[in-house]
Amino acid sequence: MKYTNKNEKLTIYLEGRVTAANASELEAQIDELLDETGAHALELNAKELEYISSAGLRMVIRLLDRLDDAVSLVDASRDVYDIFEMTGLTQQMTVRRSLRQVSIEGCTMIGKGETARVYRINDEDLIKVYDKRVFTSVEMVEHDFEISKAAFVAGVPTAIPYELVMVGDEYGTIFERLNARELMDIMLSDREHLADWAARFAQEIHKGHQIEVDPSQFEDIRARLVEKLSVLVGRLGTQEEIDTLKRMYTILPERHTFLHADCHPGNMMVGDDGEFFFIDLSS
Repeated sequence: MKYTNKNEKLTIYLEGRVTAANASELEAQIDELLDETGAHALELNAKELEYISSAGLRMVIRLLDRLDDAVSLVDASRDVYDIFEMTGLTQQMTVRRSLRQVSIEGCTMIGKGETARVYRINDEDLIKVYDKRVFTSVEMVEHDFEISKAAFVAGVPTAIPYELVMVGDEYGTIFERLNARELMDIMLSDREHLADWAARFAQEIHKGHQIEVDPSQFEDIRARLVEKLSVLVGRLGTQEEIDTLKRMYTILPERHTFLHADCHPGNMMVGDDGEFFFIDLSS
């Protein structure tokens, strides 16, 4: 049985079929490894798992009891996921389907931020590819996915995310494109009206940043920006100047409104109907 142990999380790589014939032996091996490693969480990697019977599911339930529900199943095939969903285990533990691979070869990159790149992959969809140096786990990507959905529900004009995927060894999110062009492309191709487009861009940012959102679903961006200011000492200003900037940030009135953390024309789309909407909400 293959396994890894990192940061007090034991990962077991399941293979083949888990049935009444081998579930007890497998459970004994996992229990022994949990005792040896002292791990407080268990991840069952189902990439090579073909089938799991009721005996295997009972094993999982006992492991959930032992580890106070700190058990997850990842990389499940559609058939294996359906078994867990049918029995209700997807409501008791984290169960993730295997993510399909998507190629961006030949695709046009329309935006690039601090943590991700956005590509147009066809006439209807965009894909946001997360930098693997920053987004080191699927949990981080799922959080960003949920932020995008929460922003859409809150009324923020944004593309709709609908699928998590893999792009090589990096995670990605596919968004509905809504028959739109990138504002950056429009501004570059219509320089005669550049000032008008810039003014409209500023208006849309102002409108978007007035939208009230649930503070429990979104990060306090001011706290993160204040923390980042320290790295600018000697690069953008003196310690005294940066300290003054920090004080200016901290005295701003408290607001629970949407704020795009990396807003530029490459992260704004314009629909065929003239509607503006944001993409790549995280920076």
